[in-house]
Amino acid sequence: MISPLLANVYLHYVFDLWAERWRRREATGDMIIVRYADDIVVGFEHEADARRFWDAMCKRFEEFALSLHPDKTRLIEFGRHAAARRAQRGLGKPETFKFLGFVFICARSRRGRFIVKRKFRRDRQRAKLKEIGGAATGRCSGTYRCPNSPGSERTACQDGMCSERPEPLVGRLGAPAQRRHRG
Repeated sequence: MISPLLANVYLHYVFDLWAERWRRREATGDMIIVRYADDIVVGFEHEADARRFWDAMCKRFEEFALSLHPDKTRLIEFGRHAAARRAQRGLGKPETFKFLGFVFICARSRRGRFIVKRKFRRDRQRAKLKEIGGAATGRCSGTYRCPNSPGSERTACQDGMCSERPEPLVGRLGAPAQRRHRG
């Protein structure tokens, strides 16, 4: 296992510099590359560029004993004209893709203009809310005031489980902060 920092440096030489050179020499249309650690999204104006880049990238990665994850790597039609082109072929709405905890969707604004809509990934959002909810409800710990044991901030109720929601010592979310006035 190598550190994320070393992996990032390695990918800079294996992918970033190579992809920039490929863009200057091979691409016939616009091309955008977004990489965060080992997550990569590459956008192309022309499908032919995308297919050539994919083939060249696979060969490049093989040279360094790397491979693309088959379930996470795909070529999709996405962008301003994707919905119209897919509708002509009878394919329905444009596909979405997941990147850095968001789902990216082709959409229209209220005025009918193309926008890229971003939504939180529900699977990760639910997991995080469940994790937070489990920690914030039903458990007494040193950081919570137990409503069943008034006057004691570090008391556990019935093996650490409270029948009521514990109160955080710092106050409730959304409550305005108390200000000290110097007199």
